Amino acid sequence: MLLGVGIGGDYPISSTLMSELSPSRSRGRYLTGSVAMYWVGVAISGIVTLFLLPIGNYFWRYVFLIGALISIPIILLRLRLIESPRWLVSTGKANVKEISREMENKGVRGVVDLFKGKLLKITLFVTSVWFLFDVAAYGIGLYYPALLEEFAFPSKYEAVLGTLAIAGASVLGYIIAELLVDSLGRRMVLLVGLGLMTLLLYLGGVYKVTGGILVPYFMLFVAFEQWAGAVTLFYPTELYPTPVRAVGQGFATAISRVGSVLGVFYFPILTKQIGFFNSLILFGSVCLIAFIISILMSKETAKKPLEVTSEGIK
Repeated sequence: MLLGVGIGGDYPISSTLMSELSPSRSRGRYLTGSVAMYWVGVAISGIVTLFLLPIGNYFWRYVFLIGALISIPIILLRLRLIESPRWLVSTGKANVKEISREMENKGVRGVVDLFKGKLLKITLFVTSVWFLFDVAAYGIGLYYPALLEEFAFPSKYEAVLGTLAIAGASVLGYIIAELLVDSLGRRMVLLVGLGLMTLLLYLGGVYKVTGGILVPYFMLFVAFEQWAGAVTLFYPTELYPTPVRAVGQGFATAISRVGSVLGVFYFPILTKQIGFFNSLILFGSVCLIAFIISILMSKETAKKPLEVTSEGIK
């Protein structure tokens, strides 16, 4: 639980700081790059797990220990982070010629404003799309090793290697998204990601993909999953004004975690009740709903300063 609290707290703070400290023209690249570090961690974790599996049933303790050791220099580096200039201007603790307190705050005062006027529309958009995305992404993604072992490979080691290949594809997906997110724009990257997730899940369910082909299938799926995942994760930091940017991001993150928990909980139940392939179709429908909402409600924020992309109540 403590680990979850720490990770949950880092989501809104790190992405908000990255958004507020990055230059407008390349902000998407920095934000996507920071999100991509998740899958770099997954890849490293997989490699460490692969080497520690022979230890026995308690190998996971050593995996946690190595993760803790890696975090020490990161904590020391974070102690040297500067405070966000936008937050300082918003709270009246600093003056900057280029931006004013009114431009940053836009009449927004506190958390309750997330559910008023234009901000209510943004809240509904970012929470619903991120929630639905996480239902599908985490619901399936957490079970890659088990799915590969059941439908593709009899060996745990082959399943781990397949999972590593999938993690590598996700990093590649992030790299491509990072190169395109500022030129194509957030809206296009989000729609392509959600659209291809929907298509691949429907195809996998209809044509009943099994065997070794599951590895490249999931590699392709997870690569485009990162396009949608990156944008859903940092979109709130560009749409909310400074006074509620972090708390809005935190609220959207919390709602998305509900989706991830539901996806993780119900996916194995569904695979037993309606089968693996029908479950893929069902989760594809979840992605389709997110895709339709994004078509109707997403706006372009690429290469624009935050005082332009963010909305006030009116």
